[in-house]
Amino acid sequence: KSARNIFTLNADDSVRLHVRKSIFTVNCGEPIRNRLLIMFLRDTAVVYGDEQRTKQEHTFNFEIFHNMLEDSTVLGPDFFCYDITLLLNMLDESYCGGVLNNVFVTTSYLREYHYEKQKNNGFYHIQALNLPFQNFEFYQK
Repeated sequence: KSARNIFTLNADDSVRLHVRKSIFTVNCGEPIRNRLLIMFLRDTAVVYGDEQRTKQEHTFNFEIFHNMLEDSTVLGPDFFCYDITLLLNMLDESYCGGVLNNVFVTTSYLREYHYEKQKNNGFYHIQALNLPFQNFEFYQK
């Protein structure tokens, strides 16, 4: 059973991310240097790397330092909030009709940690599919 949530977004929709503040201290001794990493992808296949792996096509990355995030008025003091509506609208030209888009959310330090673990451990590389990185998928209308 899939745990995926797929949405259809309209031009007038507003989309806000709510991120636990504690995530910025995971594998990071200096949270002031950590950034919220938002990666935009679409389900069009590309082949890359020495392994010639087929992956989703990346369209855009966006980073914001965590100290620039606002507290979430919806989920409380343990969460930050960031409005990604403008980012989604900016990317409108990169969307393909009928193609599933994916917004992947993590921190810069967790992403670096993931790549370091993947490089040093083949078993981790296989298990990386089950990591709890946050993402949502959508069709642009």
